[in-house]
Amino acid sequence: MISKEGILLEEKAVAAFFKHDYHDRGLKKWQGYFLSDHTQRINVIRKRRHENKTRQLHEQMNATAISEVVSRAMTKQQQVCVQICEYRDGELKINDLVGKITGLDGNFLRLDNRLLLTSMIVSVALVDKKSRPI
Repeated sequence: MISKEGILLEEKAVAAFFKHDYHDRGLKKWQGYFLSDHTQRINVIRKRRHENKTRQLHEQMNATAISEVVSRAMTKQQQVCVQICEYRDGELKINDLVGKITGLDGNFLRLDNRLLLTSMIVSVALVDKKSRPI
């Protein structure tokens, strides 16, 4: 049986250990719990955020200029690069989408399989055969 004095001595020893000898490594001690899938996903998210911060926003085209490029692309069946801009999850998201315009319906533009809201479109540019905007 342990006496009260023995318990007090143990508590003091534990308190002294944590105060003087123990050095908490913080998050480093938890790194071993990350699975490779988690680490890979975190790296993908970091890369996307970095790319989004460094991506340049094109000059905003007016509706007439966008309509001209869209009609030219549709008649020539040519690929376009469409830059869209949206505010999502507290961040400004800028995306450059490349594809063929397959339809235009009121406030929506159909780019391949994607349906884009025309108010989100910043710019539209024709793409030459070398996959570069003209």
